[in-house]
Amino acid sequence: MVSAVVLVPLNLATAFCIYSVLSITPRGAWDDDALTGIATAGFFAEVLAVLTALLTIGPAKARWLSKWWFAAPVVMFVIAWARLSYIDHIYPV
Repeated sequence: MVSAVVLVPLNLATAFCIYSVLSITPRGAWDDDALTGIATAGFFAEVLAVLTALLTIGPAKARWLSKWWFAAPVVMFVIAWARLSYIDHIYPV
């Protein structure tokens, strides 16, 4: 139970960063504010996803939580990575 109390807020914070990454739309290659916001939110999303996945290892090995708890941070990491790769490809520096 304690593990879920820690992991749920971390997953929600990561989901908020993912929402920010996906909802910010730059107006063009010159829109540095939007591109910086996307990069920052994407960085935090990836860091939070990795932290959440690392904190999930212990409870999953102890069988307090299901292995499915790894799915959320992995999916969110991939979404953040894909969006940042897309932005880097479309709006090169």
